[in-house]
Order: sequence, then structure tokens, then C-alpha cells
Amino acid sequence: MLETERLHLRKWREEDAASMFLYAKDPDVGPAAGWPPHKSVEESLNIIRTVFQGKECYAICEKGKDEAIGAIELKLNGHTDVTDREDECELGYWLGKPFWGRGYMPEAARELIRRGFEDLGMQKIWCCYYDGNEKSKRVQEKVGFVYDHTCKDVEVPLLHEVRTDHRNVMTREHWEEITFRKMRRWKQELGKEECVEILKNEPRGVLSVLGENGYPYGIPMDHWYDEKEGKLYFHGAKTGHKIDAIAKNDKVSYCVFDQGYRKEGEWALNIRSVVVFGKMRVVEDAEKIAEICTNISRKFTDDETYTVRELASSGKAVCCLELTPEHMTGKLVNEA
Repeated sequence: MLETERLHLRKWREEDAASMFLYAKDPDVGPAAGWPPHKSVEESLNIIRTVFQGKECYAICEKGKDEAIGAIELKLNGHTDVTDREDECELGYWLGKPFWGRGYMPEAARELIRRGFEDLGMQKIWCCYYDGNEKSKRVQEKVGFVYDHTCKDVEVPLLHEVRTDHRNVMTREHWEEITFRKMRRWKQELGKEECVEILKNEPRGVLSVLGENGYPYGIPMDHWYDEKEGKLYFHGAKTGHKIDAIAKNDKVSYCVFDQGYRKEGEWALNIRSVVVFGKMRVVEDAEKIAEICTNISRKFTDDETYTVRELASSGKAVCCLELTPEHMTGKLVNEA
């Protein structure tokens, strides 16, 4: 199940047939999206059984209620004619008319777009609307889709019609731009290679999580950046404020900065810093834990005997964490 501020998105169930029919029988709902109004609960039940069983097809429900008031889906390769790529999909949706005008559809769409890029690894998400469907067009504009092309004389088999189809797209790069704030002083921005260099070379930074009662909680941490996987790894205690916070909300940020340098004749340091945004998880695999602890230890000492001894005596008490970056930004700052 997926959640937003006001909604939860769950899998369709056969007992949703009555509520689906209640909203899908409205002639203002289906035809705009290319399908006829439902004529009976039995027809709605058949749609649930045959159409709404996609891996990423969800019923839209208001929080605190379980009634299905609409549908939203990421149509994966093989279930859409917009793309044949495994790393691309199509977003489709509809909402019962009594719930129009509340901002529910953009809210649900943003969550499914997030899932597509963050959880499913999509590089592009497509979304289409038929000529004249201004409501769908506005939803797509609100969440950040960009016009790509128009297809004319598109067959709409369920209505025995031919229509003009407008196709919009959102790339992963564009989603990151509109999701994560762009740097204000762009001339000071560091490139990705320079950010990676800092993560590789520096041994520690500050990990920030969402703590108790909504307060941010920052803690200094040692880290190892695995360049091959593009992930950050940490070690620490198995219990505590940090672990509790991550269990409740796995979204974190991690800030690292270098030692800085001075230009000749100047007192102020020039410092490069990197902030990584991403999701954190606890590492369970024993071999991976040993690899993480070994590489973190090597950032501080060349004494392999010490590393082996510490792993043998304390390895079972260590909790290792894996941070998968979703966005990374770096900048050069002069302290003057």
C-alpha cells in the first residue's frame, strides 16, 4: 500500500465492484479516458478481475476510509503501446466525479511517479490524454509532465472512435529537478565526479534523519562509499534514536565536506561539500556487513590485524546501514 497526505493507494479487490460501478457508470468519467460507462456491478467486477490486476494498478481511497473512489496505474512494458522499453512505463488514472476539484489526482499521481522512479528504477514515465480532455491535461501539467508529441487518427476500440492523442513525458532527470531544489548559487556547484571524489576520500560526515516529534536529528558518522554500487555504507549500534527514526521514515540526507584549502595570501578556507539525499536500509547479509566494516576501518588504519580482531570480537554487535542515493548535490564555499 502507498500513502500520501490524504490518500492511500491499495490493490483492487473483488468487493470493490460496487463502489467502482457507482463512479464508473458516470458518462463524464470513462468516455474522456477512452472507455464506456459501466452498465452493471457485474461488468465492474469483470474489469477488476481482468484489467485491474496489473502489478502497479491501485485503487484510490481516502485516508480513514476504504472505499475505492478511482484508479491509478503505472502500465509496465507489455501493457502499454506507448513504449516497449523495460525502464519506461505509462501513467493512467481516473477519479469518481464527486471527488473532482480536491487535488486528489495530482496527489496520487505524484506518489505513483515517485514509486516509478525511486522503487522501480524507471528512466521515463509517459502520460497521455485525448484531445479535449482538459482535466487530464491540467493534472499532467501540475505534476510536471512535458509535451513530447501528438498522434492523430488513434483508434479507441472500446468506443469505436478515432481520436487525437497527446503524449507527455517525464524523465528521471526532470523529476529530480522539480523534486529537489536547484542550487541558488549555481556557479559554485560541483560536478558529479567531484562529489564522488569527496565521498570516496573523506571518512565522515553528518547523517540527518527525521527524529521524534518531527525534529531533525543529525549525528556524525563514518562512512564508506562503494563506487561500483554507487552507495554509501555506515556502521553503528543496533538500537537507538537513529535506528528508530529510520524504521519510521527511511528518507535521509548525508552531508560530507573536505578539509578545505587556502589561496596564497588569504585567511579564508575554500571548502567543498556534498549533500546526498536517499533511502536508508539495514544490511542483513553477514558477508556484506564484514565487507562494510573492513572498508570503513581501512579509511582510518592500515593495520589489518586490528580490523580482523575487531570484526571477530564485535562484528555481531554491529548494525550496518546502506544509503541508496536518489539525488546528490555539491558546492564550493569560501568562508570569507
